[in-house]
Amino acid sequence: MQHPTLDSGLLAQAPGSSTVNSPENSTIHSNTGAVKRFRYSTKSWLVKSSAGLILGFLLCLGLTGLLLRYGFGEVSTFSAHGQFLMWLMSPGWLLVVSLSFLFRSGLKAWLYLGAANLLVWALVLVNPLLT
Repeated sequence: MQHPTLDSGLLAQAPGSSTVNSPENSTIHSNTGAVKRFRYSTKSWLVKSSAGLILGFLLCLGLTGLLLRYGFGEVSTFSAHGQFLMWLMSPGWLLVVSLSFLFRSGLKAWLYLGAANLLVWALVLVNPLLT
């Protein structure tokens, strides 16, 4: 049973009426007033995908460096740990690229992924300076 004050986005119309649920009708009604629902679109896919590809790669590279430094310690490239970290890059990068399309705008994708990169790379590069 649907909540009487929520428009679920389906064709919620009275029998016999001919109105179709359009983007203009896609609002959520609450006790505090009407709130416009976010609708995903394809208009900023290039900006979001470039943020995911460029910043996602750098983010996964930094996360792999953190895992190498704090998780496994210094390991050889051809050891089992080194190979695990090398092959962990691809699924991590794919996950970041896929999730980058969930941002509301391309600018937010660049800002949030850029901030995550700054944090991760600060953690990677600060430790050698302290020792």
